[in-house]
This record gives sequence, C-alpha cells and structure tokens, in this order.
Amino acid sequence: QCDYLLIHAGDDQQLPPTLTERLCKRFRDHHKSNYRLLVYPGAGHLLEPPYSPHFYATYQALFSHMTVWGGTAKAHNTAQKDAWREILHFFRSKLEGSVQHFQNKL
Repeated sequence: QCDYLLIHAGDDQQLPPTLTERLCKRFRDHHKSNYRLLVYPGAGHLLEPPYSPHFYATYQALFSHMTVWGGTAKAHNTAQKDAWREILHFFRSKLEGSVQHFQNKL
C-alpha cells in the first residue's frame, strides 16, 4: 500500500535495467500504479548524492579483478543531481507531517 520510487541507471553494468522493467511489469500485472520509475540514460551503477565522484570501473583487490560500473561522467553527474532532487521531493510529499524535520546539510 505504500508508494515506490524506482531509480535505475541506463548504463548500469552490474544490474541490467531489465530487472527493474520486470518489477514494473509485476506491478502492472497486479493492477498497481503506486510506483514511479526514473531511468537515467548514460548513468552507471551507484547513483549517490550529487557531486560524488563517478567511477566507470574500479579494481576490486579482494577478488583481484576489475569491476565495471558503467556510465559517463557527465550523464552520471546529471543523474545524481536529478535523482537526489526527486528522492527529496518523494520523501517530502509522502512523509510530510509524519516525521520530525531536520535541516538538510548538503
């Protein structure tokens, strides 16, 4: 009965967008419309708060191999800024009056 905000990076090399699409199909199959899907083309895995650095790939020392996250720096940065704005709006609109408010320090 809650609302969902789904965010997916279009060039995520760890979790393909098809997984999120399957989830949305399940919502529709069960006549649910209480979700919103945002897909950011060109963004890679790990959409963090704005201005976090973008890494196309990193070396995973524990496993001794490279992990590709995907995305381009510009698209990823744009996605982080927009997704953060959307997340804050979602929480404000859904939780207004039900939680104590704190001043955002970002």
